[in-house]
Amino acid sequence: MNLQNELEYKFLLTKNDFMWLSLYAEKKFPLVSDCVQVNYYYDTKDCKYNKQNETIRIRQIGKSLILQYKKHNKSQNNLCKSEEISQDINIVSLKISFLNSKDIVSLKGELITERKVYSFAKGINIAFDINYYLGVCDYELEIEFEYSEKETVTQLMKKLSLKSTRPIDNKSTRFLKRLNRLDYSEIKCNF
Repeated sequence: MNLQNELEYKFLLTKNDFMWLSLYAEKKFPLVSDCVQVNYYYDTKDCKYNKQNETIRIRQIGKSLILQYKKHNKSQNNLCKSEEISQDINIVSLKISFLNSKDIVSLKGELITERKVYSFAKGINIAFDINYYLGVCDYELEIEFEYSEKETVTQLMKKLSLKSTRPIDNKSTRFLKRLNRLDYSEIKCNF
């Protein structure tokens, strides 16, 4: 099992702003990673974990599967802090139990992300995510960094014209909110 603390700024962008910034990053910074990842989200029937600001997911990148539990601690001015526990697994299941919990959580669905990550400086990465879920496509920029680099990140945000505005929901919360808004009675299948 692996424990990790994460510190990042998150921004939801318009498609045009996202494309402009990603082209800028492509020309200015070295590419660290270019991948497609699938997040399979799990929760109880009443979304107990999401309501507690926690995410349970299996993340697939290529053939690799990782079970992850993420506790989102703080989010203000787009700055998000979280703790993550992860372990490698072999299969995506419809139901899972984890961390010696009595709860069994069920698969709620998946979110697919096209991700490109660029290195701005040591300890600072910029991730460009195009997310697809439940008929939605959104554009997210994340600046992941070590706390000692916070001032450098502040300067980077000014350079990229990124403003700390309203906090945004994390991917799992956006997914579950969208899932809860869907009216399945309106879906008709003609086979």
